[in-house]
Amino acid sequence: MELVGRFDEIDTINNIINSSKSELCAITGRRRVGKTFFIDETLKGYIFFRYTGKYKSTQKVQLEEFSREIGGQFKLDEKNVFRTWFDAFELLKREILKSRIRKKKVIVLDEFPWMATKNSSFLAAFSDFWTWASKRKDLLVVICGSAASWMVNNIFRSKGSLYNRVTSRIEIQPFTLKETALFFKKKNIDLKQDSIIKLYMVMGGIPFYLDQVRKGESADQAIDRLFFPKSGILRLEYKELFSSLFDNAEPFEKIAGILSDHRHGLSRNELLKKSKSKSGGNFTKIIDELETSGFITGYVPFGKTLKDAVFKLTDPYTLFYLKYVVNSSKRSKSIWQALSQTPSWLSWSGLAFENLCLLHIDEIKKQLKIEGIFTSESIWYHKGNDEMFGAQIDLVIDRADKIINICEIKYAGLPFAIDNNYHQALQKKLAAFQYFTKTRKTLFLTMITANGMVKNKYSLELVQNEVEVGSFF
Repeated sequence: MELVGRFDEIDTINNIINSSKSELCAITGRRRVGKTFFIDETLKGYIFFRYTGKYKSTQKVQLEEFSREIGGQFKLDEKNVFRTWFDAFELLKREILKSRIRKKKVIVLDEFPWMATKNSSFLAAFSDFWTWASKRKDLLVVICGSAASWMVNNIFRSKGSLYNRVTSRIEIQPFTLKETALFFKKKNIDLKQDSIIKLYMVMGGIPFYLDQVRKGESADQAIDRLFFPKSGILRLEYKELFSSLFDNAEPFEKIAGILSDHRHGLSRNELLKKSKSKSGGNFTKIIDELETSGFITGYVPFGKTLKDAVFKLTDPYTLFYLKYVVNSSKRSKSIWQALSQTPSWLSWSGLAFENLCLLHIDEIKKQLKIEGIFTSESIWYHKGNDEMFGAQIDLVIDRADKIINICEIKYAGLPFAIDNNYHQALQKKLAAFQYFTKTRKTLFLTMITANGMVKNKYSLELVQNEVEVGSFF
């Protein structure tokens, strides 16, 4: 299977592999997003040594495994079991010095955070190794980790020995909707746009999850098989998702669970209250790490400041799991095919589709032909008062050309039709936004739908722009 997308990331790899100096590259991204596959595909033929950290293992076990890998990859007769990481990296230095390979030699340390066990010398030893390596011209050292928050706190923001020493950084993102469609095409899986949209709303753009879909099965069949049986691979995945990323997963899962019940998000103070947490650095750390790891997104409401940010659970997989899977019975027969016909799904699919759109703001701007205009994106809500109705707006795109796109996001299996009641509601929403924000900018009502719109007198009167998600493919 060849790489899908990742064009900017490939350019970065090509630049550093061809540079005239040694490089230290940090590759981050959430679990199952395809970091290791990316490394294998872009650096094959260059990898000199690689080691993958062992999940929840002691320093002793890590060193034993590291010594085994060094012995095996360099075909050493001697049996080394290192006492310290300093000893381990000294032997790696020795093998580099012995090498007659003229092209750049790549050292890959995958799941890097797992190697840094508590009270170990790992980071100090690695820093010492990189000090030595950086003076050469023929090395590319790749450190890779799923625990994005650990990488940020211990590598990028830490004032320790590795501060400001990473020469390049690559963040592997989930697939976009377009890349997801291309991924299925390369696997010869023929699915219509509606099915791909449904799978994306449930799994997001995580390659490992999408790779579980089989040729010849419908989206509903795949969801049924992967999530609802006792042995369903994406049912079991959740147990490892948070624990593999965070040392103490419970408070992180708790925040995700709270946000899953609040479609429009919660402020920091509301989250504090509902989670019964104490205000302070630890709570802030949890929020920051959840956002860094791609589970939640903070949105500043239009006209507000950063302290008024609203946090929403935006990871599609987590949203779906907490809504439908966590409390479901572990049966194997057609649970989802029944659930997907209920009013609950119709309601939740609106939320999931809204979330999909918020993950594709760049594509929305492209379809609106405003990608070259400076914009800021936000949400907006107001409870209203005695003089004016309140309103909730899914997405506000505030443009430097004195236009504001007021975006309504609607999910329907057929082209969406504005009727008289919804027409009146939209008029009230626009009026409320203008009244409470006091904006002097021109408002463009923008409809974002799954399958286009029905042209009628209501749409012709109010709608300035249309975006069909099918155009993202």
